[in-house]
Amino acid sequence: MKMPEGPHWRLSIKQNEEIFKKNGFKITDKSYRLLIPKKMPGSDLINKLFYKNIILAKFGLVIFWILEKN
Repeated sequence: MKMPEGPHWRLSIKQNEEIFKKNGFKITDKSYRLLIPKKMPGSDLINKLFYKNIILAKFGLVIFWILEKN
């Protein structure tokens, strides 16, 4: 059995970006990865290519930022 978890306090994308800017960072790139989070035939190829499509990119489950210190 799984033990109960406490509440999760996740920040939104906008809140994260505001924190970065407030602490002196500039966002140089933002991208998404991992469209299919399960090992399936073809999932590696799809996960490797989907983010290059403007329409599909926002459906990624993981977001990352590349930051520069101001």
